[in-house]
Amino acid sequence: MKILFILDPLKELNVVYDSSLEMIRIFTRLGHACFFSTADSLCAFNGEAFAVNQPITPKSKSRHFKLGLKSKKTAGYFDAILVRKEPPFNMAYIYMTYILDLAAKKTVVLNSPGGLQSANEKFACLNFPRLIPSTIVSGTADEILSFQAKHKKDLILKPLDERGGRGITLMKQSLNRTEKVKKIAALTQHGRTPILAQYFISKSGLISDKRVFLLDGRFLAAYERRFAQGDFRGNLSQGAVHQKTTLTRKEKTALSQISPWLKRKGLHFAGLDFLDSKLIEINVTCPGGFPEADELYPNLKVFEKFVRSVERHVKQFRA
Repeated sequence: MKILFILDPLKELNVVYDSSLEMIRIFTRLGHACFFSTADSLCAFNGEAFAVNQPITPKSKSRHFKLGLKSKKTAGYFDAILVRKEPPFNMAYIYMTYILDLAAKKTVVLNSPGGLQSANEKFACLNFPRLIPSTIVSGTADEILSFQAKHKKDLILKPLDERGGRGITLMKQSLNRTEKVKKIAALTQHGRTPILAQYFISKSGLISDKRVFLLDGRFLAAYERRFAQGDFRGNLSQGAVHQKTTLTRKEKTALSQISPWLKRKGLHFAGLDFLDSKLIEINVTCPGGFPEADELYPNLKVFEKFVRSVERHVKQFRA
């Protein structure tokens, strides 16, 4: 198969632990041809999607990659397009999905462009109110402060468009109102952009969260992310450490509710984040941390299963 990866620029990716680059290695090893492109290299002309792309192959004696000559191809040239573009989830990202909507008429696009448009990774959790900590999305300081006063708890403030723990802030209940308003104003651009505020789950012994991978709606793997010293974020990019885990009964129940929703939206690969068995994020743009799952559970062969899933989607598209 010919597989086009929509990625961020290669110089921005970690050649050791980036999930997308490891996917390219496995696809290549299993006999598929891989191609590299970026969101700004996509275009649409008279209803047809095109990508300026380059063949990409792993170098044999290092973790780096070799890029071939650039060419412009129609979306239909590729057997599948894998969207692995990281947030920010801004209008440029949305415009990319519009072009990929056209591409999806000619080839397999995973995750579904329409699904990506409607599943902001922070906001999507609100589709499952019984599974999440109490949460509000607003750009108004008065609304967020009223929410905090009601719950009498510290809050986690999250930008809706970022990734990897960027911009996430702890707003303590004990902070004075002026300082709280400053924090909220900085994140909301003085009320122009809504943010997510969630009560801070804090209890004795809580030192980690969980990343859970679903592939085609089925559980694939999970691991615990132990917080870095003095931090409250489970992002590996923020120094969290991964280790083996098992799912709680509540987490298994949550998966049974979230899985059909993901499948309806064409979100074949997702990384769900849980804190104290509460759902806190649904990552679908570019779920990371896959090499860590492979490292912890080598017998699961998670990358090979991912490749076989893409092969099945291509076969179904051609049928």
